[in-house]
Amino acid sequence: MRSLQIPESKVYTDDAVASYYNANYINVKFDMEDGEGISLAEELGITSYPTLLFFSPEGKVVHKFIGAMDAGQFINLGKDAQDPSKQYVGLKEKAEQLQLSDADFSVWASQADRLEDSDKELIIATYPQSKEDILGNKDIANTVLMFTDVLTDRQLTYLHSNQTKITQLMGWDAERTASVLYKKIVQAGGSGVRKSGNKIDSFRALIKV
Repeated sequence: MRSLQIPESKVYTDDAVASYYNANYINVKFDMEDGEGISLAEELGITSYPTLLFFSPEGKVVHKFIGAMDAGQFINLGKDAQDPSKQYVGLKEKAEQLQLSDADFSVWASQADRLEDSDKELIIATYPQSKEDILGNKDIANTVLMFTDVLTDRQLTYLHSNQTKITQLMGWDAERTASVLYKKIVQAGGSGVRKSGNKIDSFRALIKV
């Protein structure tokens, strides 16, 4: 496997990091804002820095990470990239087919959000529709409340009517629950108004759910 786009940092000169990555990877660094790096960044969909990509021996991207970390975290990242059960791209493929457990889907949704995955919204939008109860357990609720951008009026009404259950399920206080739900309603209301061309009265009706 090969890793790409490793920025300069003291972390990458750490003895333990150097030992692990030199033994397990071919390490390549590109300046994505200069020369061939510009076209490579476009091809690989890199928009934030530092971005680390991990490739299989066949040249397929299997794992991805954005951001800085300490030496221990960086070594663990390399180990995750070699574990098929933790590789981001594999999890994404299973998420698209709704083949992940509720817990694994929630983990993937969190990763997709942090990695600014452009496919995230479309994939996650199908998830609540596959669940009989969107507050069925904490993992389902976490995905719906934290990572689902648009919900149906019926789903929003259900969430609004079950604020006590959400508070208990998520371990939040009532104020945080109310704040999260208000944001969901505002998101849905704004989207609905844009799509339908309706005036602000439609939006006001939604936020009064």
